[in-house]
Amino acid sequence: TKESKPVTDDKADEAFASWAPDGRRIVYTSQRTGNKDLMIRDLESGEERQVTRDPKDDDDACFSADGQWIAFDSGRSGSQAIYVLPAAGNDGQARRVTSGAGFFQVPSFSPDGTMIAYEEVDQASGQSGGIWAVKTSGGPAIQISRDGSAASWSPRGDWVYFTAERDGEQGIYRVRAPQSIEVGERVAFLGRVPVD
Repeated sequence: TKESKPVTDDKADEAFASWAPDGRRIVYTSQRTGNKDLMIRDLESGEERQVTRDPKDDDDACFSADGQWIAFDSGRSGSQAIYVLPAAGNDGQARRVTSGAGFFQVPSFSPDGTMIAYEEVDQASGQSGGIWAVKTSGGPAIQISRDGSAASWSPRGDWVYFTAERDGEQGIYRVRAPQSIEVGERVAFLGRVPVD
């Protein structure tokens, strides 16, 4: 109709909407419960479902390319981390995929759904700690850019785009997307240490 109309009409703040790949649903953050929770709305039926119910804020959700999963950031474990949960599931099925005590936010699924790119923020300075990637199943993460925010994968999954301020100018940059995240192989060793 080319006419804009409200999707939600609650008085609470609602933001950070992300479309499902089928274009029929959106996931977004709502503060109607007093803190940030995730909601999914079916745009055809108008049906709405609250997905998360943790007392800590859940934010910045996005769908996987197949629409089966949602990634989001949350402080529910004491530090801001990235979680995934089935789009048809509930809060009890949320699984943390990042490790460590960093402040991680704004996840983005790779097109094949095997990896998630996200940004790290240095809590002391508020500056970017770079763009990182982790397997959707969790485990070690790798840094793919020294700075940046708002990571987004190219449709074929060969590049990760992000915004960054360099040399005093804000710009859009890209790096080659990791094809895999190698855990590495443990090396056995024997050493002697003198003790006084």
